[in-house]
Amino acid sequence: MVGDLPTVTSPQSQSFIRQSKPKSLQQAQDIIYSFLLRAVEQRSPEEALIAFKHLFIQPFAATNPEAYEALCKVASANNETEFRNTLKRSCYILVNNWETYRNYKAVKDLTQLFSNLNVSQQVLPQRLRRLRNWLNNFIDSQDFQDLKIFASRHEDQGNWKQRYTAFLLASQYTNTQNPQEQREAAKILSQKLKTKFRFDLAMYIARSQSSPSKTQEMSNPTTFGDELLRLVKIVIAKRGSFTYINLVSIFLRQVRGIKYQAFKLSLREYLIFGMGNQDFAEVLKNNLVQKLELYHQKCHQQPLDNYLLFKTCKKIVDCLTIDSSKRPSPLFIAALYQGNGLTLIVFLLKVVLICHPVITHLETRMSELIQHYEAIGGSEFFWLLEFLELFNITFAIHATNIEYTLVKIANPIVEEDINIPSMPWDDYKVFSQMKGAKKNE
Repeated sequence: MVGDLPTVTSPQSQSFIRQSKPKSLQQAQDIIYSFLLRAVEQRSPEEALIAFKHLFIQPFAATNPEAYEALCKVASANNETEFRNTLKRSCYILVNNWETYRNYKAVKDLTQLFSNLNVSQQVLPQRLRRLRNWLNNFIDSQDFQDLKIFASRHEDQGNWKQRYTAFLLASQYTNTQNPQEQREAAKILSQKLKTKFRFDLAMYIARSQSSPSKTQEMSNPTTFGDELLRLVKIVIAKRGSFTYINLVSIFLRQVRGIKYQAFKLSLREYLIFGMGNQDFAEVLKNNLVQKLELYHQKCHQQPLDNYLLFKTCKKIVDCLTIDSSKRPSPLFIAALYQGNGLTLIVFLLKVVLICHPVITHLETRMSELIQHYEAIGGSEFFWLLEFLELFNITFAIHATNIEYTLVKIANPIVEEDINIPSMPWDDYKVFSQMKGAKKNE
């Protein structure tokens, strides 16, 4: 038991500290990490939490003299950034383990430790008073808000932002300044949430077309209510006579080995091909022409390679989401204000499909959009919430290993007759199957 260990006030503890005093800051941090790793692996969540509490929250009651002295070494360095890094990595050592074994309550209890932090009236040594000030600063920081994401995802607090936790986590796992444990935890959780949404969407669509009673058994994973099935049909129909995967395959074959300048010209035509709203698609294309014309101009005569492809796709994502001023781009604002959110999403989808690694950059930009609008009253921007829901649906349908097909029940679809605004959607059904599977589900 944690409480059975000797306290730092005993003569034996003081002797032990003198013998094992860390010689460097890095050594001190490693001692702390090893102590918490042993605690979370060998003890119950409650005991590991007590060990963490008696080290960081109440160090004057520390039960492990070696870890206590290591923390004092960190404090004596008088470097708040190093302390913040030590604290963050320590938190995510616990979070990673608890997430793996689905001990979600322990993650919540960890964040509650900070929320319930009380300034002790006990007279503390100078170095411990410094730590207490740094703890308070941590609680007021974005780092603590990032930590709370892992706990709040299991709660329904009416916060619209929680629906898009998968995006918010992207900014954590792409930030190389974060501890590796935090980045790994954020990436794993983000993937879990996206996988769950895709599965729930596929199951809801299947059940909603078979029996109304079965639909009631499973909750709608979106905010669109009864309109969801019609919107899914629109998203599928919007791709036209070619699947996006077919278009990508054709496009990549056409641009293989061509000069970079020629690639940029072909890219514009690929993005606009098959778009339903040609007027707004032309607006997007013309604006992208201006943005890309001088981009990497010195490379115009070089053959296209993966680096140029990735950099160009990142540039397009920025043009369509967050610009260099870290604010929503004019194209993003125009698209959403004019009700062309789905057209914008399809542009982004087609970019990701030709360069899949750019998805991480896109998700980071989505996180920044959410943070920006939350700061100015995000729930009031209904068009933003609709855009985020459509984004999730579109990418679940077209950028995963589940293939969706729209089939007319009475007669086969004649692609050239498709007119999305006037289609009798009740005459069509959606079928899904795993890509590569032989039978529809």
